[in-house]
Amino acid sequence: MPPAHIAARGFGPTNVLIHAVSAAVRAGNADQALEIGARLDTSRLPTVLVGRRAQVHVDLAAAVLRSGGDRSISVLHLLEAERVAAESVHANVRARMLLLDLLTKERRAATPGLRPLAERAGLA
Repeated sequence: MPPAHIAARGFGPTNVLIHAVSAAVRAGNADQALEIGARLDTSRLPTVLVGRRAQVHVDLAAAVLRSGGDRSISVLHLLEAERVAAESVHANVRARMLLLDLLTKERRAATPGLRPLAERAGLA
């Protein structure tokens, strides 16, 4: 368990914004999630909270897809989630579903990192 001062910082404004992104995505408000995500700086979280850092990127990847945005941005969010905590993509059902969705409409020139990421997650 992290020391109390580290755990306390985990419940600060950055974590509140991460929860707001998750809530907006789950409520179907992709544009709101993306707007909140644009103000988010996960580097302010304690390093022990890698799961929170990774999860927000999975949520933002979903928001990009739901908003009809550039699919390559969604791939970049999943790549960042994997960089922060590989298991957040490889073992996360939601992330795996996003990867499968991205693969169905893959444009290799636009998303060169997608297929290797899917392969690392055991999906391609």
